Amino acid sequence: MDLTHRPYGIEMCRAMLTRNEGRKRKIYKDSVGKQTIAVGWNIEDKGLPDEAIDLLLDIGIAEAEDALDKLWYEWRSLSYTRQLVLIDMAFNLGLAKFRGFKKFWGALKADNIPEACIQMVDSKWYRQVGPRAKRNVEAFRSGAPAGLRPRRAKRKN
Repeated sequence: MDLTHRPYGIEMCRAMLTRNEGRKRKIYKDSVGKQTIAVGWNIEDKGLPDEAIDLLLDIGIAEAEDALDKLWYEWRSLSYTRQLVLIDMAFNLGLAKFRGFKKFWGALKADNIPEACIQMVDSKWYRQVGPRAKRNVEAFRSGAPAGLRPRRAKRKN
């Protein structure tokens, strides 16, 4: 979606709409009670466009990578499959909670993959996220991408 070629100037349009609608980072109710976000985006009726979902996902991936860099920069030397599992866990848990996996990180830093997998299974996270955790443990254990193939996103209306 190219918004740069508008005779009135996209920046002026953004400024006017932001002034009139307001700019909110969290969901709020608009003047007629509709769930709204950002600059007057009626999320209740319109949902989010795929472009916005993909952008949020990319931001989340970058945040997960940054969290992993803070926890243990050497994560980048692992196989791509193990890197993907760590990104998924950091994305899901966030930095503070993932930092709490002390025994997991200790095993990983000692290059003890089997023990790291045991620590994954022996966690509240494993019990909470169900099949996701099982897929991640198997992929981490084997280092192979089984179960991590991209699936076509289902569009929800």
